[in-house]
Amino acid sequence: MKLKFLREELVQFKTILNTYYSYKEIISTKLLDISEFPSSIQYRTLSKIKSFNSILTYLNGTRQKQRERAVDELNARKTPENTNIKLSSFIYVIPFEYENFHEVKLAFKLLSSTDNKTRVSINNIIKNKDNLGFSNWINFGVIGGQKKRFLLSKIKPLKNIPKNVDSVELLYTRIMPSFALMVLKFNLSKAITEEINDLQNKEYLEKVIFTKFFPINKFPKSKMLSWEHESQKVIEKYKDKIKLDIEQWSIDTFKFKNKVVNTAFFIDKYQIKGNPIIENNLKEWIKDNRSWLNDYGLAYSEYYENNGFNTIYSSNIVIELEPYIIDINGVLTGKSIHDGVLSRIIVNSINSIISKYTDRIEKLRAEGFMNLQKSSFKILKSKLSIEDLKITMMYLNRLEIELELNKENIRNTISQLGIPKNIFEDKKSIQPSTIHQRLTMDRNLHNKENENPADKMITDIFSNLKRIKKHLEILDMAVSDVLSIENTKAIYKLQKTVIWITVIGVIVAIMGVAVAILQ
Repeated sequence: MKLKFLREELVQFKTILNTYYSYKEIISTKLLDISEFPSSIQYRTLSKIKSFNSILTYLNGTRQKQRERAVDELNARKTPENTNIKLSSFIYVIPFEYENFHEVKLAFKLLSSTDNKTRVSINNIIKNKDNLGFSNWINFGVIGGQKKRFLLSKIKPLKNIPKNVDSVELLYTRIMPSFALMVLKFNLSKAITEEINDLQNKEYLEKVIFTKFFPINKFPKSKMLSWEHESQKVIEKYKDKIKLDIEQWSIDTFKFKNKVVNTAFFIDKYQIKGNPIIENNLKEWIKDNRSWLNDYGLAYSEYYENNGFNTIYSSNIVIELEPYIIDINGVLTGKSIHDGVLSRIIVNSINSIISKYTDRIEKLRAEGFMNLQKSSFKILKSKLSIEDLKITMMYLNRLEIELELNKENIRNTISQLGIPKNIFEDKKSIQPSTIHQRLTMDRNLHNKENENPADKMITDIFSNLKRIKKHLEILDMAVSDVLSIENTKAIYKLQKTVIWITVIGVIVAIMGVAVAILQ
């Protein structure tokens, strides 16, 4: 109880602290705004207070410095010349485990096919739910909105689509017996890109917070400055609003339940035109424009080349670079959703499911180890039970076994990312002190550029899976041991009870015999 009380107090304190700083920030910003307009009523009113004249002058100077730094910061992240960036689509990915395959069935029943072949494909998805050997990859093309020249349409278009979306595409793949993905690609209107680019091209002031307003003479000395990539935050906030609408449309259209969309996620897909095409020039161009790219969410990014196509990846962001169409053996070929994007989709989907189990195990551990200190009765009466532990372990074992059995196919798909390039590593900035160190550094860089990214990604997936399984095994053993001890105690008590009952029974029998003899 004491520990729980302290935790609640800590949460309340953090809430109060955040409210306190939020309050300070609002007042500080308001005062700085007033200082910019001497002709305003607020400025004239404050200037009548004698001690506030110097404060207003100081605030005005602070605001001017904010403005100057905002201009410098905007120049540092300006859009490169002869270049434009387009947010082409939001890709919404819904992973399904076997327990939710009936949701897939319901979703496809809501769609009407335009040809017999598509109808057969949908029926196969539904009827092969329990088929361990069944796997597929089907691009249904456009299912709503504008039909473009090269976009297939195998589904009767839906009448209503989300606002700011030109068209919706559907892809379905079952990559393992108990793991499938439904991928909805929302091709966005030009208005979205225009709005985002306008937001990126604005000046954003750094935060200035005054922590002490009284006494007045200490007011200017209590200043705190911070810059939190305001331009990037504003763009992300704008995108989040659109994503909320898209997610709600998906739930309403396909009747998804919360437990299904809890593991869903978005991938943002950008396209850049005007970038250099020659590799060395492209690398320098990307390095020179990192501040600009950071505004679009590429603070930590990886650069890949695949058969002449260049792509930058971040956690849930993909930026494709020119060229978009290349000549392969006399045939013009373009990129599609099943290239590098699908690779990222599969990796993120598996990690999303692992993350779900990680959260569940953390809750089981928190409750389990707390109750271990109490009694077996608390364990059995709480939400944590042997059944919870065993079922979670079963799911994790299934995921691990199926990943192992399908590892090669998954690896081949992830390999479509291409070859990683070390464009952000500057050899000149590293000064090896010996020939051996120089040779080792060159060999490591060469190996990194030629390694298959799928190998590391799959290794990381298995490592994360084994790590959370280990935590669950520790808890399972602990709970089992405690219950075993309690069972041993219960058996010992039962044995003592039986012995006493037997003794009492013998005594009663002897007394009965004695009474009978005396009579």
